[in-house]
Amino acid sequence: MSVYDIVFSPTGGTEKVSGLFTKSFCKESSHIDLTCNGTDYS
Repeated sequence: MSVYDIVFSPTGGTEKVSGLFTKSFCKESSHIDLTCNGTDYS
C-alpha cells in the first residue's frame, strides 16, 4: 500500500502531527511538503 504524507505547514506544526499520524499506519511513506516553492510536483 502506498501512503503519501502531503502537507502545507509554514510553521511546522501540521507537518509534525501529520508525520506521527502517517507513521502510525505505515513504516514507509512518501513525504510531500507543499511549502517548498522550488519543487516541481509534476
